[in-house]
Amino acid sequence: MLVDYYLRILHLDRRLPLNFDVGPLHVHLYARSVFFMWVTVVILVIAGIAVLASRRRELIQRWTTWVMIAPVVGIPIWIGRGTTAALAASLAVVAVFEYARLVKLGKVDTYLLLALAVLFTFSRRSGPIYVPAQNSRLWPLEFVDTLGGLYERAGAASSAISVSYLRLRNLLTRQLSLPSGTQDAELAAAAGQRLGWKRSGLGEVLARAAVARREEQFPSRDALKIVQELEEFAEKLSVRSQSYREKS
Repeated sequence: MLVDYYLRILHLDRRLPLNFDVGPLHVHLYARSVFFMWVTVVILVIAGIAVLASRRRELIQRWTTWVMIAPVVGIPIWIGRGTTAALAASLAVVAVFEYARLVKLGKVDTYLLLALAVLFTFSRRSGPIYVPAQNSRLWPLEFVDTLGGLYERAGAASSAISVSYLRLRNLLTRQLSLPSGTQDAELAAAAGQRLGWKRSGLGEVLARAAVARREEQFPSRDALKIVQELEEFAEKLSVRSQSYREKS
């Protein structure tokens, strides 16, 4: 189906490897940041060809500036959070010194502002002190009935299952750092071991969804039940991922 092809393209595994050893420098990455690095390089190369073909000095100067900025800003961001925070702190230091020079701040004020800027940069990595309560996303019965009627009239029950099924698979493969082609049973087993979901019924839900999404005529009530179960697992993963990002 068209929805399946769209979601496969949308949820492609964009992680790529980058390995090189130069003296004391050892870089071994397997992440989406490597993909974005190559995207940046390709864009700069294509733009460079067009700029050089135009022979306009102003465009060449601007393109050269971007080529110089890209590695300085891009490499720390591509490597990970630690280097990104270090880059942000460095920019904060430069900004403080420039601001102090412009407004002629005293040494005490300058160093106080500098300390606050660096402290704020690294403290944001630990997330907020107070985590707001999650709003309940339980489906009201009226919404279930309405949605069931729409699925039944449109014959789109299998499409709804397919969307939720592929979304959950994408969240699981990212959370568990597994290839996008991993079988459902392997995903469920990995989630049981690493997420503590051994008796969650994830494997059965994925198996039923995989069968139902291929049926053209599927009962809307059963489809809603499967979609709701898939979305509940996806919500657990989203909350878990958000909590992990705030702690790191």
